[in-house]
Amino acid sequence: MNSRFLRNGLLTLVLVVGTAALLYMFLFQKPPQVEIPYSGISQSGVPQSLQQHVAAGEVAKVVQSGDILDVTLTTVTPPSTKPDEVSVRVPSALTQVSVDIAAWCDASSGCGTTPALTAEPANDGAWLGILLSALLPVLLIGVFLFIGPQIVQQLQSINGVVTNNPVVPILENFLFEIEDGKLTITASDLETSMMTELPVEARESGRIAAPARILLDTLKN
Repeated sequence: MNSRFLRNGLLTLVLVVGTAALLYMFLFQKPPQVEIPYSGISQSGVPQSLQQHVAAGEVAKVVQSGDILDVTLTTVTPPSTKPDEVSVRVPSALTQVSVDIAAWCDASSGCGTTPALTAEPANDGAWLGILLSALLPVLLIGVFLFIGPQIVQQLQSINGVVTNNPVVPILENFLFEIEDGKLTITASDLETSMMTELPVEARESGRIAAPARILLDTLKN
């Protein structure tokens, strides 16, 4: 397969998936809602908690997603023409929301019908983590394909000291070290060591060993 065609294909895939993820995050995510307390009685007479809204008969429906309740009220705040929406954080995993709502409604003369409670899967961004995990191998391959023409010459210059079936198996590898904005690649047969350096942009230091022959064959093809 032509390496230029493969590089262009990988770049297109990354751009398409990345653009789709951004569009989903910015266009289809719900705007942040006003958060109110789960329970409590306000002295002002104006409902400020879920308990008070239920008691006043101002809750149309409640949707639970994990530990967050999305509450649709019957009130409308001008200039909007849509019902008010608020969010409520459930106090603990042991809280029985449906039981509490029913009890609040039964204890109040202002609540005619117990608001409906439905459950939805928690939208915690797990899908994005799964997507990035699936794309990671593709991104790594893309990085090697893009830097391949620049680094293969450096690897070939030190590959001469790498032997097949050495006494110490680690000597079949290139050692990559990143430190102070510099990539150092080392090859050795215990008697002779060769290294080459390349400038890189990296925020952290680290080192890793990679099989010399497999890496060279991959980059050259």
